[in-house]
Amino acid sequence: MAVAWFLARKGRISRPSAVLGMMPGGSAGIVTCADELKADVRLVAFNQYLRVGLVATTAPLLAHWMAGGSSSGPAGGGPGSWPGPGLFHLVAGPDQLTGLLTLAAVSVAGALAGRRLRLPTPALIGPMLIALVATMSGVIPAFAPAGILQDVVFVLVGMDVGVRFTRDTLRRVRGLLPSILAAMTAVCLGCAGMAWIFARATGTPLMDAYLATTPGGINAVLAAAVSSHGDVALVSTVQSLRLLVVMLVTPMIIRRLTPDRPKPAGTTAPAGDRSRVRRGTSGDRVCIPCHRRRRR
Repeated sequence: MAVAWFLARKGRISRPSAVLGMMPGGSAGIVTCADELKADVRLVAFNQYLRVGLVATTAPLLAHWMAGGSSSGPAGGGPGSWPGPGLFHLVAGPDQLTGLLTLAAVSVAGALAGRRLRLPTPALIGPMLIALVATMSGVIPAFAPAGILQDVVFVLVGMDVGVRFTRDTLRRVRGLLPSILAAMTAVCLGCAGMAWIFARATGTPLMDAYLATTPGGINAVLAAAVSSHGDVALVSTVQSLRLLVVMLVTPMIIRRLTPDRPKPAGTTAPAGDRSRVRRGTSGDRVCIPCHRRRRR
């Protein structure tokens, strides 16, 4: 909120556009409701996807640096450490066909449930919740993507972020780019500071705390957590809670910041006077009952 206020003051951006653009998460939902909340949809979309792009680019590099550059995973059983016996080892469990069918069923059922429950980003949160229940039940075989399927999923995540930037969008916000980048850097540094406090207070590894508290880019952050052998459950839980909270509080914040503005005088006639006022041939307003001309 503080960064958004500074951006609105220094970058000549409206408060709704600045606040929505700086909200840490829920980019798809934020952009969707930007028009309803009287914000510049194109500017909000650029800010949101620029933040996601920055997080998606820097999180894996920082996670690798925090992990000490080690490419070896845990002794066994940890995320990202599933051995792939061949090209067709696509899920973590030994039964590939059952695992793939389970993965497809969880994905479809989760997306449908997310839309039915009107969750933010239903195609992400819905399958995540269904997968959580399925995993904790212990009766469903392992179905997490592995091997080449996991690599394909990560490629799709990267493409999903990258193709949102167009030349037209960059051209429109070229003059605001320095202010927006400075604001994004401040937000990321603030989240990194909270990650350090979180790690010190709870004993959580700094890498896991950082990935859990990054301002958005949940898909890319989860990919970074898997590839760096981090605590995927912790990262996904905190990121999901952040996403839900952001989507719940953002509309309330915007409405408090932008009260209904009074309409300029003379833009519309009162409801009771509309039948009594018409335009004269010269553009002057004519009051019908007394036929007096009133200069505009």
